[in-house]
Amino acid sequence: MEFTIELPVSANELFTCLNQSIIDDIFTYIGKKTKIEEIKEGFSYKKNISSNSQKPEYAYVTLTDYQPYKTYTVLYESNKRKTKVQYKVKEIEESKIEILYSEELEKLVKDDKGEQIFMKVENDNKGKVPLFKRIQFRQVIKTIKKKRQTA
Repeated sequence: MEFTIELPVSANELFTCLNQSIIDDIFTYIGKKTKIEEIKEGFSYKKNISSNSQKPEYAYVTLTDYQPYKTYTVLYESNKRKTKVQYKVKEIEESKIEILYSEELEKLVKDDKGEQIFMKVENDNKGKVPLFKRIQFRQVIKTIKKKRQTA
C-alpha cells in the first residue's frame, strides 16, 4: 500500500510524535524508560502485536532507516508475518508536510512443496488513503495540536 498525504504539522512535530510513540511502546512492553537520543537506525525492541490478549503474538520492531525529519522506516517481524512501514517526509511550508507513506506486508504461507515461506501480500489502494489510515493520521494531528497548546 502506498499513498501521499499532506498534514498541517512540521516535520519536527511529526518525528517528535513518532519517537514518543516508540518511547511509550518500550515502556509499555519492556518497562524501560528510553531517551529520545537512543532512538536511531538499528534500534530494536519486542512487543505484543496481537489485539487478542488471550493469544499474544510477539514481534521484533526495528528502526531500519532513520533520517530525522526526512525518513522513518520500521520493520515488524513475527513468526507469522513481516510488515515494513515507511514515512518519507517533505516539508512544504513551515507547518505543513507531505508524507509518502508505504506499507509492505509478507505473510507466512506454504509453497507447492509444503515448505513455509514468506510471501508478499499485495494491497493496491490505487494511491488513495484508506479510512483506517486517515483516522490514524487525524489522531496524530490531534496529538500534535494538543502539544502545541500546552507548550
